[in-house]
Amino acid sequence: MKNVSLKLNVPETKKQFDSLFSVINRTTVLPILENIRIVQNGSLQFMGNDLENYVVVTKESQSKDEFDFCIDSTSLKPFFDNKLADEFSIIGNEEKVCLESSGFKVNVTLAKKLDQYPVKPVFESGITEKINSAELCKIFEKAIIFLSTDDLRPAMTGVYLCDWKDMLYVVATDAHRLFFKPVMKTPPSFKGLGIVIPRKAVKLFIQMFKNEELEIKIDKFRIFFCGKEKELVSRLIDAKYPNFSAVLVSGEYKFSLQRKQLNAFIKIAIRFTHPITHQTILTVDNEGISFTGGDIDYDIDFSYKLPIYNPNKKIEKFYFGVNINFLQDALSVNKKDEYVYFEHMGNPTKGFVIDDCVLMMPLMLKDNF
Repeated sequence: MKNVSLKLNVPETKKQFDSLFSVINRTTVLPILENIRIVQNGSLQFMGNDLENYVVVTKESQSKDEFDFCIDSTSLKPFFDNKLADEFSIIGNEEKVCLESSGFKVNVTLAKKLDQYPVKPVFESGITEKINSAELCKIFEKAIIFLSTDDLRPAMTGVYLCDWKDMLYVVATDAHRLFFKPVMKTPPSFKGLGIVIPRKAVKLFIQMFKNEELEIKIDKFRIFFCGKEKELVSRLIDAKYPNFSAVLVSGEYKFSLQRKQLNAFIKIAIRFTHPITHQTILTVDNEGISFTGGDIDYDIDFSYKLPIYNPNKKIEKFYFGVNINFLQDALSVNKKDEYVYFEHMGNPTKGFVIDDCVLMMPLMLKDNF
């Protein structure tokens, strides 16, 4: 029976282990997946997976000892949350270990049937590219807001990474609004790329890779994000993504609103809209943009007007309806910009673009808000 002996520094490893704990699912189908697998054999590796996503954290070996065991994540996690000491140890054998931190000890019986733990997928052939993760992480953080939760349309529950107009784009939609943002000029190996990455994998990516050099590998079924000490492998969603470029509009009217003013209005008005539709009507002319809405169930209505800036032409009065929650989400994409940029066709049934990266479909207007 092989001995187990290792020490972990919490401040140095907690962020890396957060992604391991995040990938764990409590399951009765394959209970072994409720564990973190720890292997020391030339290097020290920590693994977690849910059959669709596989996370690996690699550290330098602490000794020449070799071991391979699975420990319940619920037993391990408290030692990363504790304030007793910066360091804790795991000592024992491949059947039972003692976790100890500053004199606090817990004896844990380890999981059996180690052979049931899934083997990490291996990249054999496909495309590879090296990038810095910083910009992709920032755009993923924005895109995830716009994903659908409708499992009947699986492609829309994931983020679309594609080559479009010689740029590598991130696209997300729930059929009511569509986010589209370029990351970089399309690398040669990504020409013609079009893959759908599941929501959970995108969240794990954001958690794991803030700003580091990565190698991205893509085969027919999976995407591999490989960093210096961390690796994330995810299945790809096997579904055709909607032709997003076909719905993008070129607006007849282009104008701006001051972001600070618009955000301040939304923050208060959102509390007085209908709880289901959150409908707000926007009326635009050369004098400015007027907002009206309310909740007929409580006999509430409101109105407000903001000036518009830099109209590209004289505006013939038009109106359209929006879900004010969706409008708030759209404004979150470019928080630092002083102005919000609108591009509209002047038709209440047509989509419009905000800040050059969010297409929103209007609400079908109802007299009762």
